[in-house]
Amino acid sequence: MDSPAMTDGFHLVVDALKLNAIDTIYGVGGIPITDLARLAQVEGLRYIGFRHEESAGNAAAAAVAGYLTKRLNRWACSRCTISVDASRRVDM
Repeated sequence: MDSPAMTDGFHLVVDALKLNAIDTIYGVGGIPITDLARLAQVEGLRYIGFRHEESAGNAAAAAVAGYLTKRLNRWACSRCTISVDASRRVDM
């Protein structure tokens, strides 16, 4: 009887991100995130690290808003509200 392959949580997270077509991770470095970031980079994902959580959240939100609208967007974070244009708003 074959034993199942062993894995850990980091591999599960990276595999799930890849299966959902995520190619960039925004985060704040530190233990244990550095291990996750290293594994993600080895697997072909891009990790963009920040010093503050707010900056990472703003960058991720801006990337999502630009991806969804397929337009260059203007954004400003006020309680994590992204202004895409005058007629549409994305609240996170």
